[in-house]
Amino acid sequence: MIFFTSDQHFGHEKVLEFDKRPFSSTEQMETEMIARWNRKVKQDDTVYILGDFIWKSDNAAELLRRLNGKKIILKGNHDKWLRKEENREGLEEIKDYDEIFVKLKDGTRRKCILCHYPIHFYNGHYRGSIMLYGHTHTTREEKLVRQYARWLNGLNCPVRMYNVGCMHWEYAPVTLDELLEEGQESAETYIKVLESYRDELFGWARESNCSGFDADMDLTRRRLDELLLCLQQNDMEKAVGYGDFLTELKEDVENRGEILEAIDGIMKMLSVL
Repeated sequence: MIFFTSDQHFGHEKVLEFDKRPFSSTEQMETEMIARWNRKVKQDDTVYILGDFIWKSDNAAELLRRLNGKKIILKGNHDKWLRKEENREGLEEIKDYDEIFVKLKDGTRRKCILCHYPIHFYNGHYRGSIMLYGHTHTTREEKLVRQYARWLNGLNCPVRMYNVGCMHWEYAPVTLDELLEEGQESAETYIKVLESYRDELFGWARESNCSGFDADMDLTRRRLDELLLCLQQNDMEKAVGYGDFLTELKEDVENRGEILEAIDGIMKMLSVL
């Protein structure tokens, strides 16, 4: 099986605060991330590490030996530890960039472009290739990467990009199947929740027509209808324009946890949160 990951930053104390990582120290982070890695990855699996693996380590080779699988690293901007030959023990290959084919559970194969840095106009983006990257963590730059990707898709310039940074995937390597399923399943779940709320509003609107028309409720329902149509048609460029509406809607449903979660999920998809 093939896995992907990036930006572990082993030995980097400041990354704990930078990513708001759920560890009390670099020692705990190392122990826990190794455990999570080895629970998923077997010795005969292959892991592509898309950069910034180690910030500081007195024994990088020993750290690599503690991790299951064949490890191929694509260098990031913080991988100075690779300059020492003894630190490279345990690595199958060291690259700056790679293109591979990955077999999915359904038997189909997808071309993946691998680099530490996000590339929007990557090889094969018009032919269904997928860009896997790291580097941007959970920063403003990551938000911009997603916004630009949405904008390009709205212009019929297809791009599929996934940040494989460990902070996005429970601090463990992730498969391509997991990457593809996460985005699709989450979107479908959020849409179903908002469809249910729209139907709820429609029921209230019909009742209110008997005692007096509620213009605000009707406007909310119609705008929600428009947004859902954009999402169902994958018209993300138009859907982004509903960011302010979603912010207002959150205030209206502040005590409805499931709906709030769906709104936050949609806003993250649209990179307007």
